[in-house]
Amino acid sequence: MTYPKIYLMRHGETEWNLQKRMQGQLDSPLTPKGQAQAVKMGHILNREIADPHNYHMYTSPLGRTMHTSELVAQNFEFKPNKSDLLMEIYAGSWGGKLRADIMRQNPHIEIGKQPFMSHAPDGETLDQLSGRGKQWLDSLTEQSIVVSHGQIGFAIRALYTGLSFAEVFAKGDSQDGVYLLHQGEESFIC
Repeated sequence: MTYPKIYLMRHGETEWNLQKRMQGQLDSPLTPKGQAQAVKMGHILNREIADPHNYHMYTSPLGRTMHTSELVAQNFEFKPNKSDLLMEIYAGSWGGKLRADIMRQNPHIEIGKQPFMSHAPDGETLDQLSGRGKQWLDSLTEQSIVVSHGQIGFAIRALYTGLSFAEVFAKGDSQDGVYLLHQGEESFIC
């Protein structure tokens, strides 16, 4: 399936990102750095998009993405459309816990091959996460600006480009730039 052009962003840095605490679908406020990252992403979009009226804006309903969306959209007249499909992976009982504590209790987990939170025993699987991403992508009919999260962002990027989740995960993600998804390809704008 061919999808419309998407400018995809991850929310700015949060307090829990700094603490290496699992957020999942729980929430944590943006740090001052996270707020500056959001403003920077707004400036990138302002530079890249000649006519913002040709775009719709979508965001996860979680506070960190809503705050990021507000800061990104300062230069535009957007009111983000909230979608639960764009929420972060559900981390189950790991939500709110420190990564180091989880690692001590689960030394068998290999880090770096797939998202850490996908190992949560009572959390959302990568297949479930990708299913949400596909459902959201399949609903798109117009060019879009999206503020979401790391793991659902990986899923959307993989589905859009046809790469595997592992291939996109290996590329990493950023909280201070914009992923342009266009004609089945991905580029990073900073």
